[in-house]
Amino acid sequence: MNMKPRPETPRWRAVVWYRSDNGPIECEHFIEELEDLQVLVGRGPAFYTIEKIEIFYQLADPDDMVTIEEAARR
Repeated sequence: MNMKPRPETPRWRAVVWYRSDNGPIECEHFIEELEDLQVLVGRGPAFYTIEKIEIFYQLADPDDMVTIEEAARR
């Protein structure tokens, strides 16, 4: 795998869904470190209104994607 320098794209994208009377509210965050998500979520609506959180690693180049097995062979 040829790891290229990442462009200005943050390393992680996190999507937090909150429950509301009008249906789920989706809040998207772009962060460099996962620990930053705790601060952002803490600033949002009440913690106990969270329905789910999905976290995505944003590769600079989709060709850098590997499987668990490929990573173990390296």
